[in-house]
Amino acid sequence: MSAVDPQSSDAEKIKVTIRSRETHMEKWISSKYHKISGYMTDFNGNPLRSFFAVYPDAFEDASAVWSDDKGYYEITLPERTYNCFYVNDGNYKSTTLEAWSWHMIIDSDQELDYKIGTGEVYNLNVWSNNGGYNSLLLSFRPMVLGDRSNVKSKIIINDKEFDLINIAPELDIKDLKITINGEQAEIYSLQKYYETGKDKAMPAYLVQVRRPAETIGKLTIRVEYDKSIELNGRKISRNSMGYFQFNANYSGLSAFN
Repeated sequence: MSAVDPQSSDAEKIKVTIRSRETHMEKWISSKYHKISGYMTDFNGNPLRSFFAVYPDAFEDASAVWSDDKGYYEITLPERTYNCFYVNDGNYKSTTLEAWSWHMIIDSDQELDYKIGTGEVYNLNVWSNNGGYNSLLLSFRPMVLGDRSNVKSKIIINDKEFDLINIAPELDIKDLKITINGEQAEIYSLQKYYETGKDKAMPAYLVQVRRPAETIGKLTIRVEYDKSIELNGRKISRNSMGYFQFNANYSGLSAFN
């Protein structure tokens, strides 16, 4: 990335020049822009003042905007695929966690509404079941607020011992709502597994849903969970939501671009 001075309007073209002792390269790039807008609320529908941050590549934020008192936000972004969007109401790890959008394809104006809760839909990924049942596979790692004094223990996976960091809720199919381009999807199965590193493991979930008949073009998948539990005599809500986008080819399979 290269920082530039703010302009009075979005540039229609940008000239990129690269020089070295041996080389001089120059190219004009046409620019396209699209508006992303929507509302930020909690899980009871109350509007939230929250910020929407853009992470074009990896986890380096490039820009952000705040929603207003009604929860409305909007931002204009250059056309491209973004690593993720990040939504936070400023109470991270106090009363709320974050809402995320992953692999977002900004090729048109889009309305994206967010619910901010006590959990996260982290590391969400979606792909087509290629050669198997007519379905999509979704994986994500849910994380929640709460008492973390007893979250660390040991677990054996493939005869190897890992430190288990258990900050995920126990989810059932009835706790999930998954939509594909706004239409609720039928959930075939929900399976728990573990994300692992060198010596640590964290609970995650694999979900299989029915693939819609019309799957050509961009698919916007929204994953939401909402679960209430009793803890120390108190009712606690564990909830969050997230987005993922990909382009499906003629056969409905994944085309990540």
